[in-house]
Amino acid sequence: MQAITAIGITQKPNLLCTGVNISDSDSGLYLDQLPGLGADYFASDGEYGSCNEPKSYLNRMVLARAEALDLVEEAIIRGLKGEHKLQTFPHNWYIGQRSGVGLATASQLNIKTGRFLDAYLHISKIGVVASGTGSAIVTLNGNSYVIEIDKSGYTGVEVALKLPLDGSEYTFEVETTGTVKLQNNSIGCGCGAKDTALYGYMRFNASYAAGISLDATIGCDVETTLSRLHTTDKNVQKVMARMLYYRAGVVLCDFIFGEVQPQEHDTNLEYVAAKRAELLQEFESRLQWLLETGINVENSACFSCSGPRVVSIGR
Repeated sequence: MQAITAIGITQKPNLLCTGVNISDSDSGLYLDQLPGLGADYFASDGEYGSCNEPKSYLNRMVLARAEALDLVEEAIIRGLKGEHKLQTFPHNWYIGQRSGVGLATASQLNIKTGRFLDAYLHISKIGVVASGTGSAIVTLNGNSYVIEIDKSGYTGVEVALKLPLDGSEYTFEVETTGTVKLQNNSIGCGCGAKDTALYGYMRFNASYAAGISLDATIGCDVETTLSRLHTTDKNVQKVMARMLYYRAGVVLCDFIFGEVQPQEHDTNLEYVAAKRAELLQEFESRLQWLLETGINVENSACFSCSGPRVVSIGR
């Protein structure tokens, strides 16, 4: 959702972290310039140490940024799910039924999706309805899925395909080896409500599925919505960068507290505790803005913004 370079670590020259970008900052923010808890506090002697040196200033900043990235995303996703009550589409389908009559006369299943922003078609299993022995090879977008056939009827393999409902066209092609014969299976189930919902979100160029059967659901996810908004909305980008900046500062404070024994007391810890509370407040105020104002889901197929905000897809 948000790039690790949304904020940088430092502009100080001659510091190297193998495999970690510390100098780029999309926002112009650097963690060692964090007011009151930057290099002036943690490295007043100018010593940053190295990335691989445990508990060095540089090591702490790199770890803090990475941990904060996860924490920010978790907070936004948790808040947005609470605000909008996100849920997945209620129907499970077989696109291409698991039984057929006669031999298949085609070798591909073509799916033309409608445009439903932030929604996706999830394929959990690819199978074929066939007889004979050998293999069926189903190909989509250059990726092949081999299904070994040793019995008549349906045989499938588990997959995890997430295909956006953005107007794209997906063509599943099938080839066979050995004595395998594909059966002529219908696309829909002929069972009313499920077929109505299925054909409401996609179209097919035939009534039969060429022996292919897909286990499918339609759903939405918050991550898709946030990724799109972060990519296209400059204000959201700026706010999320600040959120990462302040949340990383909180993690730096927590590193300090985690290294201090409970019986120890120091006025510096009181200062760090006060700064931590301040940074957390800055983070939470921006989180609240993002959830209430910054994230506009009105154009998303996954939400309804009239009255209580609930997922409308499939309803």
